[in-house]
Amino acid sequence: MVGIPGHGCLGLIDALKNYEDRLPILQVRHEQSAVHLADAYYRVTGTPLAVFTSIGPGAMNTVIGVASCYVDSIPVLVFTGNGGPMSRNSPLRTTPRLPSPASSPNCAPSWIGMPSS
Repeated sequence: MVGIPGHGCLGLIDALKNYEDRLPILQVRHEQSAVHLADAYYRVTGTPLAVFTSIGPGAMNTVIGVASCYVDSIPVLVFTGNGGPMSRNSPLRTTPRLPSPASSPNCAPSWIGMPSS
């Protein structure tokens, strides 16, 4: 398996810990490279690889690689987490929005929070 551990797939990583002697895990630096690695690995060895990502942007980073595998009929298995309905609008699962440096070059935020609607 290849991928990046994140808050959406930590349960999977914990479960795989018991099988690390039989199922090696390779951690990469970007989700897109994980899918491209799985693509290349299959082309060379004929053995498919599974890819795991975190939720949200981590899952979206795999789209180009998955599309490439689909077009060339390369098997790849992608695991990604699910935030669930309780995590919507939760500050624990979202990335804070920082002011744009172009709009305020001399401004450094002293507090970051979620906007109220």
